[in-house]
Amino acid sequence: MTPRARLIVNILAWFAFLAIAPFLISYSMGHRITTNSANPVSVGTFLLRTVPNGAEVFLNEKLLGNKTPSSIQNLLPGQYNLRVEKDGYRQWNKKLPITGTLITDIRDVRLIPAVIEEDVMRTDIINFSISPKRQWLGLIDKTKNGNQLKIVSFNKYADPGINVKVLINSKETVNFLWSPNEDYLILQLSMNKTSRNYLVEINNGNSTELVNDGSKIMGWVSTLTDEKLVKLKSNKTIISPLKGTGTETISLKTEAISFNTNSFAILEKNDEKYNIRTFSLSGNEQDQISVPSLAKFPINDIFLSSSGDIAILVQPTQKLMIWDNTDHSWHEITEHADNINWSPEGDKISWQESEFDLWIMNLHEKRTLLNPFVPELIARLSSPIRKPAWYAGSHQILFFEKDTLKIAELDPRNGHIIESLISTNISDSKAEVIQNGDEIIATVSHENVPALSRFFMLEKADR
Repeated sequence: MTPRARLIVNILAWFAFLAIAPFLISYSMGHRITTNSANPVSVGTFLLRTVPNGAEVFLNEKLLGNKTPSSIQNLLPGQYNLRVEKDGYRQWNKKLPITGTLITDIRDVRLIPAVIEEDVMRTDIINFSISPKRQWLGLIDKTKNGNQLKIVSFNKYADPGINVKVLINSKETVNFLWSPNEDYLILQLSMNKTSRNYLVEINNGNSTELVNDGSKIMGWVSTLTDEKLVKLKSNKTIISPLKGTGTETISLKTEAISFNTNSFAILEKNDEKYNIRTFSLSGNEQDQISVPSLAKFPINDIFLSSSGDIAILVQPTQKLMIWDNTDHSWHEITEHADNINWSPEGDKISWQESEFDLWIMNLHEKRTLLNPFVPELIARLSSPIRKPAWYAGSHQILFFEKDTLKIAELDPRNGHIIESLISTNISDSKAEVIQNGDEIIATVSHENVPALSRFFMLEKADR
């Protein structure tokens, strides 16, 4: 090629580059040319993740080639019908928007088995508690002579276990307080304003009825050498050893106490002013928080989250107020709140304003569609909602409607999806989530016999 011809080719190539460069830049910025418009249009992406993975994805009824986790790109702005299918599971459907240049994240889809497999763990069980470290099961066993406590290994739940020699009246309310090291259990029994407390040694089942000194056992503290009880007596908070002497009074003005997995908080009242003090589970004071002046209105209760945020209920309207431990400020949320539950991570909170509704609020989670400190109504039903509990984190929530356990997905786009999971056939069932949500343990009626069952939330191929 001659020098002149090479020059002409270079000039033409340069002009061609200048001509297409704007389109390349526009393409890299998420714009496309459509048949309806000559002007570039911004496009977006669906990012879809499911539990379990490997589900087929349909977009506007068209099957896509990729399975979850899936990225669906170059979508024009608008509404799309998404459907997810996997053998052995119920379909998941939702209408979701695409906004130009943005990613629409759908990362918390929990697929529900079409038929949830049940494993009857034990019969004649009417109540249970799982120790925090998942080492032990405390079971209330229905016998001919009355109800009895049995301790069994969590991983060997079919073993005979250890019978604890405490006879429990069928009308008594039962509460379990596991010690931090899970060497002991306080069994609290109450009925008609009377109560009994038993100290149970986990390894051998020996039980000792504790002297009723007018105090209420609230929880445990643990040091390197010992585990101690936290008691509330006549507005005094007392740390008491299991054996011997050496009690320590850490508060003289206690109104309420709340525990989480790594600390506890004491609400104090002094000269009509409220103050909150927080402590580690070793009993060392960590912080003091002033409560806003609430004039003559008393504070009804206190709830401490795992992240250090604190909820209080203020009379006479049950006003929910929250201390944000991140920016160290108080927020007034709503009136008539009850049944407060923090999520395990402490980034969300749930409550009820009547027995027929369920509310949640996001505080700290960044990658969520729920705006911080904005209440979100999850459900309002014609039947009472009972025992709401967070499901394996803070992206779904469980609750009972009559004898049916349901799960609500916390994605507000086009409504919260609510699914029925299991029917327990009893009106006052209890359920706990284990294995990161892969199993649910619940008290049920099995062939007209009370039982403890586990329900598998994954098909066998996905476990």
